Amino acid sequence: MVTVHGSYVQFRFVLPGVQSVHLVGDFNGAKANPLQMVHTPGDCWLAVLRLPAGSYCFRYLADGRWHTDYAAFRIENSPPSA
Repeated sequence: MVTVHGSYVQFRFVLPGVQSVHLVGDFNGAKANPLQMVHTPGDCWLAVLRLPAGSYCFRYLADGRWHTDYAAFRIENSPPSA
């Protein structure tokens, strides 16, 4: 789930039983520079970024498996390219 608060964008991803989740998108160099998300209670993973207004492609990489955020504004069905 993506929530926008002014210039800050909050990414929340819920997936029980995973050890790590990375946020991978065109705003952080795609696969070249994935952002480690922070684990919070309730098996929720969180990342907050300051981004200029615009349209971005992203996916979550959880324990080596790609996941799409179908609740986001735009859907990206393929892994971001490097």
